[in-house]
Amino acid sequence: MIRSSEVVYTEYWVIRVIRDTTAKKEVVREIKFQTPPTEQDIVDVLVKCASNEFIGVEHCYKLGRD
Repeated sequence: MIRSSEVVYTEYWVIRVIRDTTAKKEVVREIKFQTPPTEQDIVDVLVKCASNEFIGVEHCYKLGRD
């Protein structure tokens, strides 16, 4: 018997601003993008970060449609 199934998922990107303290690292905010963020998007977020903050860019997936 042959079985097949279809999985519907949504692909998106997130820039996470992370605060680095001596005790822990904490996500301060997330900015969601439908397409990969450009270098300009990254710079725009970085210039608003405090000296103890950095960013991560994540390629994400979730089941279903937005």
